[in-house]
Amino acid sequence: MSESRRPSSSLALQGKRALITGASKGIGADLASAFAAAGATLVITGRDGAALQAQSEQLSADHDVPVTPLTLNLAEPSAPEQLAEQAWATCGGLDVLINNAGISYPERVEKLTSADLDAVLNVNLRAPSLLAARIGTAMAKAGSGSIINMASAAGLRALDEHYVYCMTKAALLMATKVLALELGLPAYEPTPFAPPSR
Repeated sequence: MSESRRPSSSLALQGKRALITGASKGIGADLASAFAAAGATLVITGRDGAALQAQSEQLSADHDVPVTPLTLNLAEPSAPEQLAEQAWATCGGLDVLINNAGISYPERVEKLTSADLDAVLNVNLRAPSLLAARIGTAMAKAGSGSIINMASAAGLRALDEHYVYCMTKAALLMATKVLALELGLPAYEPTPFAPPSR
């Protein structure tokens, strides 16, 4: 597609390489579309392989950018670190990581099962934390990069029947702050910690 036919966008991402998780539908699919329209090279992931393949072909055709679909389940223990390595190698580095994948099983706390707890923790907190740690470290060594963790108002406000979802989003907010602090991202200025007075 010629530049004159590329959809208008406030983003200018030609030459940038981005990994977007949970990209087969919803917010993730919209993010992938926006980034492709802005000229970014993409790696998109999700559990629905057919949807990812169709989406990658459509985005490539519409915006003339490389789009690589990787089908995986981030709830699997080895998936986050495998994805970090594979996405980095596929693109020869990454400029943007968007941790968008997330799940929820709405239920009252008294009905919580260990299986549901583990699944939500793995996808909503463990996976983005590991991806951000591994890719963020590589970005810091390369001298540049951006990480976007998709949190939620549910991380700041208790919601009925969302015990684990709220927990993971609150933890992801703090994980993002520590990540910025340790990797020295200049946009983040932490508030000095003062131990409570006795």
